[in-house]
Amino acid sequence: MADLTHAPEPVRPPAAIDGWARLAKNSGWLLAEKAVRWAAALIVGVWLARYLGPTSYGQLGYALALAGLWGGLATLGVDNLVVRELVRQPEERRAILATALGLRLIGGGLAAIGAIATAWFLRGSGDLAVILTALTSLGVLWAVGETFDGWFQAELRADLAVRARTLALLLVTAGRIALILAHASVVAFAALAALETLLAAIALAWAARRAGVPVPRPQLAGAWTGRLLRECWPNIIANLAVMAYMRLDRVLLGELADERSVGLYSAAASLVEVWYVVPIALVTSATPLFTRLRTEDPARYPADLARFARLLAGLGLAMALPLTLAAPWVLPLLFGEAFRAAVPVLMILPWGLVLIGLGVAVSPWYLNERLLALAMWRHLLGMIVGVALHFVLIPRWGTAGAAVATVAAFATAHVLGNALDARTRPILRLQLRALFLLPPRSPVSP
Repeated sequence: MADLTHAPEPVRPPAAIDGWARLAKNSGWLLAEKAVRWAAALIVGVWLARYLGPTSYGQLGYALALAGLWGGLATLGVDNLVVRELVRQPEERRAILATALGLRLIGGGLAAIGAIATAWFLRGSGDLAVILTALTSLGVLWAVGETFDGWFQAELRADLAVRARTLALLLVTAGRIALILAHASVVAFAALAALETLLAAIALAWAARRAGVPVPRPQLAGAWTGRLLRECWPNIIANLAVMAYMRLDRVLLGELADERSVGLYSAAASLVEVWYVVPIALVTSATPLFTRLRTEDPARYPADLARFARLLAGLGLAMALPLTLAAPWVLPLLFGEAFRAAVPVLMILPWGLVLIGLGVAVSPWYLNERLLALAMWRHLLGMIVGVALHFVLIPRWGTAGAAVATVAAFATAHVLGNALDARTRPILRLQLRALFLLPPRSPVSP
């Protein structure tokens, strides 16, 4: 295995410069989409929270969290595998996409059933939470359209996917404004959340067809089903673990505290979670490039991975510090005095951005080295740490305790879990150097 911690920074050939230039352009489109989403969340999301108030906003947040909790099952763990195989075998794109569509339809159906069953078990059949969860779970099922995003990312053509998803976002944002002005109930907003996913799926399929990509019927026959299923199972478990430690905060607040606490926490978290997409957008663009780089220029591979981790760590710090410092003024200004109690949450949660950046920065390495099972174990460990701390800290510290537990889960799953295996300890050293924005050292034995 290449030395990931002490790799030199070689001179870049022209082809590499072109590859990173395409990455920058692709990432620019993805970040532009996230900027539009951030603006929509800031303006309409804050307006919605003020309109519903902490309790009703908490009911909606609880349902969205339950749907998201099971959302890790919806992809059946094939998304990054699809991107990798489309890069390696573009001539097989029809069979790959058809198989991915079939697997995602099954995963989405299972996820929706699981979310509704969980709400029914926790709250009973007559509770409003069951209705809201059933509506928001439709969005998990309709996310099958994201399958086509794999081709857009493999070809570094994020501009096509961004246009499609942004159109759906703008339509739904207009719908939210109309519902607020019409004094609609929380049920209507849950239905609209699912509708956004359906509109995005339709727009992505249309964009794929316009780009000349085959839009095949879903299938589960053929060699690709077996290939993807044999490799995706660690991703399925890892995705469920990730969604558990990212969404259980609201679910457990609803069970161990009350729905008002969920509303307070959700308001603060909305100002942080909108930034999660920045490192994810960058790594989505970078994964195909790292896949090619490992084969075509392995000498540069470790150094570029270290540089990439340093970039995402720096971005995380640049986002976390202003949010933490501005928390006492931002929350009451945007959401009103009713949400002031959530200030400690907004001071704690942003530091998860640094940890997520460090974690996703090395995900292409796990994918290319076929060590997804090791990634699964560290995410499971993060889930265990997060759940245990939620049960301990929420009764003591309320929403602030949930925030501490969530950040601790991020630290375990994305960074500290790499200490568990000798094969990933070089990755841990790379992350720790990146955390302090240190460059790679001269090559030595790991």
